[in-house]
Amino acid sequence: MGRPGKGRETIDQFFHEALSDYQKAKIQWACCDMSPTYIGAIEEHCPNATLVLDRFHIVKALNAAVDEVRKQQWREASADERKILKGLRWLLFKHSDNRSKKTLASSTPCAGQSQNPSRLDPERRI
Repeated sequence: MGRPGKGRETIDQFFHEALSDYQKAKIQWACCDMSPTYIGAIEEHCPNATLVLDRFHIVKALNAAVDEVRKQQWREASADERKILKGLRWLLFKHSDNRSKKTLASSTPCAGQSQNPSRLDPERRI
């Protein structure tokens, strides 16, 4: 069922006991993780609130998705394609402000070439 105190019943109890209808109607912003339990409770109890998902969980989900695509591309790549893909994970996760031309040139064999790793096989685009 989930962790104690994190279920919908507990959240509903909080909204019913801790806040009046007036207070709930006055809430303009509410922030939570991507849990459907929290999202549903906020939408139900705070109809005037703009829901904001926290950055940490969004970035975590995006990183996991990018990493899964990268791994799938690696599994499907030939030996030559893997040479191009090697080092790409480091480059993908490095903040763009911290990438220099020198870093790009030394990080992967495909740097400076017109070949894009996502276009190695036109039938297998990411």
